[in-house]
Amino acid sequence: GQGEISTQGLSWGAVSVDGAVVRFSVEDKEAFEIPLSEVAQATIQGKNEVALELHVADTLAPEDEMVTEIRFLVPPKGLADDVDAEDADGTRAETADAFLNEVISRADLAISGDTIASLNDVPMAVPRGRYEIEFYASFLKLHGKTYDYKVMYSSIVSLYRLPKPDQYHVNVAVHLEPAIRQGATFYQFLLMQFPAEEEMDVSVDLPPAVLADKYGGRLESRLSGTTHSVVADLVRGLADKPLHEPSPDFRSAQGFSAIKCALKADEGYLFGFDKAFMFVNKPTTLVTFDSIATVEFARVEKNASGKAVSQSFDMVVYRKSGDQVAFSNLKRNEYQGLFKFLVAKKIRIKNIHKGASGLDVGDDVDGPSGKRGAEEMDLSGDEEEEDDDDSEEEDDDFQAGDESSVDEEYMEEGCSDDEEAVMAKAAKGKAKAAKGGESASGGGSESESDDGGAKAAKQAAKEAKAAKQAKKAAKAAKKAKKDPDEPKRPLGAYFLFSNATRSALKEEHPQLSFTELGKLLGERWKEASPEVRAEYEDQAKQAKADYDAAMKAYRAKKAAEKAEAEVAEEEEEDDGEQAGGVMDSDGE
Repeated sequence: GQGEISTQGLSWGAVSVDGAVVRFSVEDKEAFEIPLSEVAQATIQGKNEVALELHVADTLAPEDEMVTEIRFLVPPKGLADDVDAEDADGTRAETADAFLNEVISRADLAISGDTIASLNDVPMAVPRGRYEIEFYASFLKLHGKTYDYKVMYSSIVSLYRLPKPDQYHVNVAVHLEPAIRQGATFYQFLLMQFPAEEEMDVSVDLPPAVLADKYGGRLESRLSGTTHSVVADLVRGLADKPLHEPSPDFRSAQGFSAIKCALKADEGYLFGFDKAFMFVNKPTTLVTFDSIATVEFARVEKNASGKAVSQSFDMVVYRKSGDQVAFSNLKRNEYQGLFKFLVAKKIRIKNIHKGASGLDVGDDVDGPSGKRGAEEMDLSGDEEEEDDDDSEEEDDDFQAGDESSVDEEYMEEGCSDDEEAVMAKAAKGKAKAAKGGESASGGGSESESDDGGAKAAKQAAKEAKAAKQAKKAAKAAKKAKKDPDEPKRPLGAYFLFSNATRSALKEEHPQLSFTELGKLLGERWKEASPEVRAEYEDQAKQAKADYDAAMKAYRAKKAAEKAEAEVAEEEEEDDGEQAGGVMDSDGE
């Protein structure tokens, strides 16, 4: 009867939208209901499955649990016995689309307003895939092949531009609080990746008066330039949140704005900003300086002769919350700059005396970044110094991030020449040590020393041979080049403009970095007159037409060469068969 509750626990029944709730019933008895006010997003998965995502309560404790998503499989009309029945208000779901539309309209989830701007085929590292992004007045939507996401501008904390050391890609990270979610997976960051020199032109569909009044000049009616700059400016303008650039004081040994390292077993890049560290790609991790309690270095010591004990080192960041983040396998030549950066940012280094001893001889020891400055820094009393002394043995045995798994990851993805050289050198050192041990074991049991030394030498020789072969393979892979006859891709209008003006702009502003110079070029392109832009756009169109014609001829040539090669191969096989037939007849 009416008001009865189903306690059978069956998962098959009838779902309907009844006023302000979604009701699920089993045999006309209510099993459960969901207030529409708790529905954050409704999407259709596949043809017949509707997913309802629920708001996450901000008062939950870490140990608390709650329902965050529920899915209803609504079969097409006619497949269920009771789909023709109706609730009192006549809204029993007959199809998945009808149910979805009813939820959207009743829960006030329908998109209000027109699209301000849209981007197609945006490559994203987190969440992984290619997405279409639609921008609205108060939120943006990500449309993927499988999942869709809605991101309120109010949940965006900040943006980060991350130029990768390969100089071919630039990441744009969007920090979210609260995170978006897909099932049990939470995404604290949106991480987009663009070619560094790819260009884009986007129109913002807003009247000039709205751009001036509501957005305070943060947005322009037309955005053009490098893709990463356009996307970052668009999100920053709509959300009114800051865009952070890498700190000019944080540089790798090669002068880039990121240092290669590993977080746990995942290799990536560590960027330094004015107020935070960020690691990309997996897992994207942000460590703000005000959340850091101490930083500890491991494997930075030098031996008696002044040489580094290890070719790499680790850095462990201890947060005030009690957890820690361990960055491992940083190359030795990155240590000096990183140490100086931490001291300049006044970040407390737990084993600072040991860290300072790892600086290169001849380094500037005057001021806070050198050895003398390190010795003068406050270490919070003798008690902390005693703790550091007591933990010296622990530092020597430190293995942050499971070093063996990191090395395995490197071997899978291929090592650089420097890494191969280090591996080969280490293997040779093992072989020498084994031989030395064998020769030095004159006293005692000769049979045991000979046997052990021979095995060690044999194993070290195998390791050296493997390292040498890996190095040869890496060099061979580097030598593999694309066909020199293949036509080169043409440059777009922006890059033709960039090439024509970059030299003069660099002479005018020699102090600018590569990223800053690119940003200035983008601004100059925006400010260029229609006549100037039309000149480069015409050049780009002509170059594209020439490229298309050249590629057509190139492909036809390659197809003809392939056909000739196949015919020649078939003729060679036929000649071989005929020759074999003659030999057989002679033999008979």
